Amino acid sequence: EADVQRVLDEYVLEGAIREEDLLQDARPWGNYAEDYRPLVEFCRSSASAGSEIRVVAANAPRRYVSLVARGGISALERLLAADAEARQLLPPLPLPPASAAYRRKFQETIASQMPPPSPAQQQQGSAGSCPFIGFRAEDVREVKPEMMQAQLL
Repeated sequence: EADVQRVLDEYVLEGAIREEDLLQDARPWGNYAEDYRPLVEFCRSSASAGSEIRVVAANAPRRYVSLVARGGISALERLLAADAEARQLLPPLPLPPASAAYRRKFQETIASQMPPPSPAQQQQGSAGSCPFIGFRAEDVREVKPEMMQAQLL
């Protein structure tokens, strides 16, 4: 996420911090060790050999993605009106609309990964939720505008 760029630079380019510090402060995804670590370590070894390859923390911070998933892009715009520094961590706004094909693929992918509902959720008519962003399985099936805006962020 963009707000951890400095931590990545300290590890990859400067070799100033330990991997343990990187893992604690950079909030890596669960598949970091398998899917990202080899690339990060390659870039780090290149930097120590004199050829800097920067790892870019390109994703929007989760807190902003979550905000948009819950309140739409207008909630983020209100926050940005009061906090200009946050804008540096985000892509240029307004976001372009998603194509129909992208929207369909997003819906299929996310719906296939939603956890099955617990017995209590079934009784309540709910069908699970995303632990990271907070949207519900029903929201995925409906492809609410806020969810698509969050995905595009």
